[in-house]
Amino acid sequence: MGAASQFKQRYLFTNLTFMEEQYNVKVSWSFFATSHGKGVVEGIGGMVKRLVWSNNLAGKLITAKDFVEIANQNSSSIIVVYSPSEDINQFNEHLTERWENIYPLPETQSTHYVVPFSKYLIEYKEYFFSSEKKIFNFLN
Repeated sequence: MGAASQFKQRYLFTNLTFMEEQYNVKVSWSFFATSHGKGVVEGIGGMVKRLVWSNNLAGKLITAKDFVEIANQNSSSIIVVYSPSEDINQFNEHLTERWENIYPLPETQSTHYVVPFSKYLIEYKEYFFSSEKKIFNFLN
């Protein structure tokens, strides 16, 4: 994973600090050397994309609604939900405000375990079992 993608992890890490308040769930994030930040979601996304394109052999351009309909018709185990542009734009504005003044975690490339404490504040370690813990505030 290159430097640019490591730099972008600040957005994911910051979002983790809002999870407990928004969804009433405590979270932690563990990264593995082979997938630093990638996981099941990327695999499911790739599978759905192949499923839709194999069922759209004509290769014509389709709308997002068509994509969702084809995906749901051809998979009983994955549910794909359509989000209108207006909803995406509104959420994008919300995230832009959240991320406006955040700083990247200085040791992102060597960090493999993150636990949020409160908004914009995390504890991080090199690995889950590492004894050395550090605290980082994304706002300063």
